[in-house]
Amino acid sequence: EVNGPRENLHPLLDLILEHVQPDELDNNKPFAMLSTLLYADSFLGRSLVGKISQGSAKANQQIKAINLQGEKVDEGRLTKIFRYEGTKKVPIEVGEAGDIVVIAGLEKANVADTICDIEVNEPISATPQCKVQFTFYGLGKRNPARCTPRWQSFLSLPESTDCADHVVNLFDIFLETATKALN
Repeated sequence: EVNGPRENLHPLLDLILEHVQPDELDNNKPFAMLSTLLYADSFLGRSLVGKISQGSAKANQQIKAINLQGEKVDEGRLTKIFRYEGTKKVPIEVGEAGDIVVIAGLEKANVADTICDIEVNEPISATPQCKVQFTFYGLGKRNPARCTPRWQSFLSLPESTDCADHVVNLFDIFLETATKALN
């Protein structure tokens, strides 16, 4: 109950589970992932971050990048692949559907491009989302006049007509819960 007692984050998490559907993953299809972030590395160079939506990606595999219109942007070899385990980036040989990975090997691919096996021709749609960032500030211990960020959270909801209502409700819950936790 969103308007009920606010003792923990359970109402927020229940609301997210209610409105965000789990992905349908298929390991039997050829590899494809939507690039959601560029990652710069002094050793690897330009890398792309994304969640594998189908198939599996292997080091040394031939891959390509296609834009939202289905046009080939880049082609190359997947030179390195890493999976996130918590906040650590761990090198792996094979990434499977559902893994959030960092891949290297393409120089021209960009955010919103589909990184995929050579035989894939349909891009993954990039849905605009409603993005919200909450930052709560606390007074500094040594200098009470200085506010420092103490709690930060990011939230993405699928774009919809009632996105603003969800954000307001979630913000109210989050604010109350964070205030209790910080005191």
